[in-house]
Amino acid sequence: MRIILSILLTLLLNTGIHAQNGFLKTIRPDHAQLQYAGNVGLLSVGLGYDLVKDKLHVTLMDGFVPASIAGSNINTVALKSTYDVVHFDIARKTLSPYAGLAAHFETSGNAYYTKLPDRFLDRKYYQMSAFHMAIVAGGKFGLPLGCRKGQRLELYVETGTLDSYVYYYIMNEPLNFTDMFSMAMGISYHFGKK
Repeated sequence: MRIILSILLTLLLNTGIHAQNGFLKTIRPDHAQLQYAGNVGLLSVGLGYDLVKDKLHVTLMDGFVPASIAGSNINTVALKSTYDVVHFDIARKTLSPYAGLAAHFETSGNAYYTKLPDRFLDRKYYQMSAFHMAIVAGGKFGLPLGCRKGQRLELYVETGTLDSYVYYYIMNEPLNFTDMFSMAMGISYHFGKK
């Protein structure tokens, strides 16, 4: 995954040099994102696209949790999509609540498995640890930058939960409602009109 992100970043940086090449201009991502926490990793980075009149944002993220925190290094890949419910314009700045879905895939770690290990055969139910769906909701504050249309910096805060947390809560496992949710904060830079 890190190789893919490196290739995408290289394409992004070379876009200015190869501006005449229509293909590179077309595939250049619309935004880069850095996120702290939030079920993707302790720290995650991503590149993505702004669609549907800049209301739908789809980001491919790569996250990492070090062994000092999780017991073993955990790498996560997530495809996250968020939709801006509404934009409030305040003196050239924007405030936007949003909601979204994400698909998370853990690519390494101490609990990584995609099928039921033998040690869990006697369990009444099971959730695989390698793949999760997530629901997120949050708000972001946008600051215009530069002279290109749509070029801006956005600061965001969000909360989210994983499918397994909802499942265990419904199955009456000893899980408090507030324990189902995680918080995240991040920053995204939108490059502006291509």
